[in-house]
Amino acid sequence: MKHGKMSLVIIKMMQIQFLITFQIPSSGTFMLVFLEKRTKTKQNSNAWKTTGIKISCNTKRNLYLLCRESNDPKLKTYYRNYCKTLSKVITSAKNMYYNNKLANSSNKPKTTWSIIKTITNNKKNCNNILMMQIDGKVTTHYQTIAENFNHYYVSVTDNINNNKSTTDNSNKINLLNYLYSAFKQSFTNITVKNTTMYEIEKIIKELKIKKSCGYDDIMARILKISSPFTVSPLTCICSRMLTIGTFPDRLRFSEIKPIYKKGDKTLLTNYRPISLLPVFSNIFEKVIYKRLYYHLTSNNILVKEQFGFRCNNSTDTAIYTLINSKLSSLNDKILVGGLFCDLKKAFDCVNYDILPLEMKFYGTVGVAHKLMESYLRNRYQSDYKCLQYDFLLMGRGAAWSAKGFILKTAHNIISTVLLYMWFRASSRLFKK
Repeated sequence: MKHGKMSLVIIKMMQIQFLITFQIPSSGTFMLVFLEKRTKTKQNSNAWKTTGIKISCNTKRNLYLLCRESNDPKLKTYYRNYCKTLSKVITSAKNMYYNNKLANSSNKPKTTWSIIKTITNNKKNCNNILMMQIDGKVTTHYQTIAENFNHYYVSVTDNINNNKSTTDNSNKINLLNYLYSAFKQSFTNITVKNTTMYEIEKIIKELKIKKSCGYDDIMARILKISSPFTVSPLTCICSRMLTIGTFPDRLRFSEIKPIYKKGDKTLLTNYRPISLLPVFSNIFEKVIYKRLYYHLTSNNILVKEQFGFRCNNSTDTAIYTLINSKLSSLNDKILVGGLFCDLKKAFDCVNYDILPLEMKFYGTVGVAHKLMESYLRNRYQSDYKCLQYDFLLMGRGAAWSAKGFILKTAHNIISTVLLYMWFRASSRLFKK
């Protein structure tokens, strides 16, 4: 929605919430605006149905009523032929509508899945958690369920690390020895440049409008509307973060929403967590991501076989590269084989004592290294409790649990880049 259509009503509550998020003393300098309430029209699932098809459907209904009251064989034959023709016209109209929808879409994979769900009438499953098995007993107490979810997600990383046979010191020594033997030349140190109002404004414009929000209850839509008034203070805070190398404490709090995967719905292990961070966190993380990603790509640290979350690369290019290399080998009469590995809980398996050492090796030193450690460490989470109709935030009534050095609660983009850095050494070793 454009700023010209908004109601210029200053709301102190939004201003106070913004200041509380960053713990800024209230000075009355920053002003926010709010939209007037508007109703959203329901999306028509039969948009392919033209006026001619609607008239033909009514005609078909009238012919059906006539055939039911009549025994004329010619009329019944005409009705059957009419139904076949109408069915072909409807199929053709649907194909034309969905083809145009795909052609005009900027996100074709998302549009494809949306069309599939519409055709198959695959509605969202209800994710309400009414009961859960805790210590072998079924409970319906929402507070107990939320606290156990919280404890499970916090301790899952520790349980994985405790099952490792090798010690951390030996892992550190082996990794560093391998890195120094594999790379004869050292990497250049990362350069962290301050941000600008133009960069912050561009990041805000690129944010996707979602209904979800963090513990501060500020959605991306509100941030987009109020961007003319918040760009300046956000640029100031972000530049301060890049200068001193400290990620804002108030942006390390995430609220976890358990999503059902498969199996018994009363088992904690059958739910995967979704981390809901404050919308302001997305801005700060994308600023860090741009600088980190530029350093990694300019120094060729990321391997070319990595296709996910990279510009001009996708699953399509990965599939094309795989098929093309296999077909070329077959044409050259070379024996082809494939080995496919699926990393279970990849983010949880990262050794967070070794990761900072590897980041230093790749040139993330000084203020940048301090910033990344500040970004990853001392994170906190609180779980949802689920009622019969909707999720209610658990952070209001339950204590926040310390996540320590956990990559999964961080932003997906930065987390993925750090994960690539972690597995880079393994991939090179596997090639050898």
